Amino acid sequence: MWIERVGIDKEAAFCIYSWRSDPDTLAASLHQTMPSFDKFFALFRAHYFQKMAPFFLRTDQERVAFVRFRPYESIDVAEISIVVNPKRRKSGFGLQALEAARKIAEEQNMCKLVAFILPENTASKALFEKAGYKFLSEQRRTVHSLEGDASILVYVYELELRPKKPVFFIAEIGSNWFTGDKSLERAFELIDVASSAGADAVKFQTFRVKDLYAPGAGAPSYLKEDIHEVLSQLEMAYDVIPKLAERAKNKGIEFMSTPFSLEDFAAVDPYVRRHKIASYEIVHLPLLQAMARTGKPVFLSTGASYIEEIAWSVRQLQRAGCSDITTLQCTAAYPAQPTAMNVVAIQTLKASFGLPVGLSDHSLDTIVAPVLAVAFGAAVIEKHITLSRNLLGPDHSFALEPEELCECVQKVRLAEEMVGSGEKQVLDSEHDLYRFAKRAIQASDEIKAGEVLDGKIALLRPGNNTKGMHPAFFDKVKRRQAARDIAAGEGIQRDMLC
Repeated sequence: MWIERVGIDKEAAFCIYSWRSDPDTLAASLHQTMPSFDKFFALFRAHYFQKMAPFFLRTDQERVAFVRFRPYESIDVAEISIVVNPKRRKSGFGLQALEAARKIAEEQNMCKLVAFILPENTASKALFEKAGYKFLSEQRRTVHSLEGDASILVYVYELELRPKKPVFFIAEIGSNWFTGDKSLERAFELIDVASSAGADAVKFQTFRVKDLYAPGAGAPSYLKEDIHEVLSQLEMAYDVIPKLAERAKNKGIEFMSTPFSLEDFAAVDPYVRRHKIASYEIVHLPLLQAMARTGKPVFLSTGASYIEEIAWSVRQLQRAGCSDITTLQCTAAYPAQPTAMNVVAIQTLKASFGLPVGLSDHSLDTIVAPVLAVAFGAAVIEKHITLSRNLLGPDHSFALEPEELCECVQKVRLAEEMVGSGEKQVLDSEHDLYRFAKRAIQASDEIKAGEVLDGKIALLRPGNNTKGMHPAFFDKVKRRQAARDIAAGEGIQRDMLC
């Protein structure tokens, strides 16, 4: 068995159309009538690719089942439906297709799959239950068509894949806590700021300059100073790590620190629940392997990396036992210019590896990049923080000050709510005005039984009158006669016509 991804082509659409037109399939479907193939193909192009790509399950000889995903409720929940080749029913292919769908959804970081089944469809209920779906509730579901809306009773089944998680916000303190003899005091203050702002974690850096750069490395362009001299003043003493971790614990925020050598890793590991690999360490194989062997989640920053390098690093982590990897889109420039942010690469990383993705943001912008990242499906946001951008040090100038951090976290949370499911439909909050203000075929004047409607109907907003048929049917309806008296304003329905 293998998966055939479905493209937007008429041959694939016609195969699906013919299966769905089968009388037994229609009887078990929420939509129990089929439009013409041309109308179906238009719907296929518009709606079948809104979430994850649909697929055929097939043998080497033929297609045996089709699975479609639709947006539902939120960005990490999908509605699933399945059609089995009518010639291959009761052959076990439906269960295999659902198992394949589950794997695809997990790779795309979905947290839940939902199915709607007619109460009388005992075969589908048994199939989904065998695949691990649980009955959730009964629900009235509106089935839409140009001919009108129908409300039907369905059973809701769901499959939990993973707990739904909000975007994980990391307040990157980095080296912005060093002040000399009052460094620890500033570190504690920054931890408190991050906690008060609602960040999920604070992150430091743990390194020894001798383990980073070769002798005589010189000065990077963005610092203009010898890198050994700059970084030697920012080294974290290992005995500080438990003090920082304890402060974070007391403030209810997760402690993290990026290590840059195996010694740094050994010092940090006992105090963290997850590890971060800095962009330039993405090729540091011993460090990747050491992190992976802990079994802890790993955030993999990808600044200044080609996709092939990222793929190599992901493989090394997975081979060494890491099953929870989040790649982070990052631009390794300090600060990163708006034109270099490439936030849409979040989608590239997600499509390339099927892993959660986030954004490590070094831009001067306080809100736009994180909010864009959420819209593109980011699971993690990382932003540098400082008490003041006027302080001396390499990372203060592009960091968020306390009030900006609060605003950034709030906007990220608001963006999560705004993203929605991606399904284009009439929302519950729109329904009243959809009925009240969306034009339909309404009687513009009183119509007596037997009268031709032409000249007495118009495309009007119904208000509190009954809503008429869709305007697509106006030219056909206007030639018909009224089967009964119709009051002015009343919506024109099929059963009113001769």
